[in-house]
Amino acid sequence: ESRDSGNYRFIYGFLNAELWSDIPAEHYFEREYPIAIKYAREHNVAFIASIGYKPDELRLLGPKCEKAGVDAIEFSTHYIGQDYRPVIEAAKALRESVNIPIFAKLSPFTPNIPELIRELEKVGVDGIVATNTIGPALHIDVETGKPVVGGPNGHGWLSGPALKPLAIAIVAEIAKNTRLPIIGVGGISRGVDVIEYFMVGASAVQVCTAALVEGPVVYTRLVKEVEDWLKKHGYDSILDIRGYALKYLKPEPLRTYALPPIVDIKKCIGCGLCEQVCNYDAVHVVEENGARKAVVNIENCYGCGLCTSICPTRAIHFPE
Repeated sequence: ESRDSGNYRFIYGFLNAELWSDIPAEHYFEREYPIAIKYAREHNVAFIASIGYKPDELRLLGPKCEKAGVDAIEFSTHYIGQDYRPVIEAAKALRESVNIPIFAKLSPFTPNIPELIRELEKVGVDGIVATNTIGPALHIDVETGKPVVGGPNGHGWLSGPALKPLAIAIVAEIAKNTRLPIIGVGGISRGVDVIEYFMVGASAVQVCTAALVEGPVVYTRLVKEVEDWLKKHGYDSILDIRGYALKYLKPEPLRTYALPPIVDIKKCIGCGLCEQVCNYDAVHVVEENGARKAVVNIENCYGCGLCTSICPTRAIHFPE
């Protein structure tokens, strides 16, 4: 899903139907993995395979991944029911089949996370990945009346920025209930997204949708943005902020207050989106020296943050 606004396009999420592949598994083991593993070794990074979904499939694919030389295996079940036993059975099947580390990838609506995590620890899972894409989701082509993707019942699975708040909440809950490493996944497109995942307990992150939109250069950009943020805030390592936010996550509600946003004139392009969405008549675009710029009326501002969310250039933002 996306929305056009002038020269800017906002990507809210992608739908995928990845329950099958046109490419046989052997192609990956014989061609793709050797190339990728060689590259990973040359650059001193781990290569983690991702497989699924059922116990018999994991018993078949797991040993082949290990034989190919991968460093670890992430397994997904795409399970969304109310009984988490299928996840445990999948974990047992893979754990009994390989000796390398295995990571359980959970779905957004996984039930009873604390209990599930304890069971996964008993099985011998080495880490948790959270979260998988969200679904089932449905998108209809209104010109034909047919579903856009080809999953059962036209269903697909949603990834991208829309998933991030759900994933952040789940990573935080997992972090409160285990000392296993957590890989955060879902909606990462900026360096501050990475920071947010680490603050709720992640030890690493995965990025896919943003890479599909922007290409491989997204990883270089994200690393630089993270490094710049850490330097600006006086941290030597990203590990210094891991779990930082957990102490503020209390069961009782917390009254919060927002300061009026400020506008970075150098970034503002005068598109008028902030003025368009403001319900409090607090933001207006005015002509200054021949250029259109946004101005905030502090008296009217409620601090809702909608303008900061919609700004395509991040020109309007809350003060730190």
